[in-house]
Amino acid sequence: MGMKEFSRDETKRLVGLLGKELELFAEVSKLTERQSELIAADETEAFEASLKERQDVIDKINGLHQEVGILMQSYVSFSESAGGKKINEIESADKKLKEIIAECARINDLNIAAAKEKLGEYSKDSDKIRQSRESIGLYAQGSTTSSEIFDKMT
Repeated sequence: MGMKEFSRDETKRLVGLLGKELELFAEVSKLTERQSELIAADETEAFEASLKERQDVIDKINGLHQEVGILMQSYVSFSESAGGKKINEIESADKKLKEIIAECARINDLNIAAAKEKLGEYSKDSDKIRQSRESIGLYAQGSTTSSEIFDKMT
């Protein structure tokens, strides 16, 4: 006897949550790119503010994560079971999410290196960037869909 069906309601909910995470990670991506500009321009106060703003968005992502993780585990179990199938909407949303997470991590790593090259207060700010990246990493490690990206990135 195969796994229980992954319902239309579960599919709709998971796709909606993945879409919300994608929107939030798009915000993280914009803020991360902005941080690159601020580091280059030596705008330390604006940089500090952008770190807090980015962490606030990451906290929102973390707030969604438990439900996403539970639904994703059910979906993966269903899709890999005998008689299970992949659901294109979920696969597509998950792929887009993985791509943006990987890009955020790539830019963030460049920012850490750039901040380390700056003097004074940037050394402590590079630690804050790293903490912010670790928050994303912890989120991803808890996700059955995104952990392999961060395993490759670290």
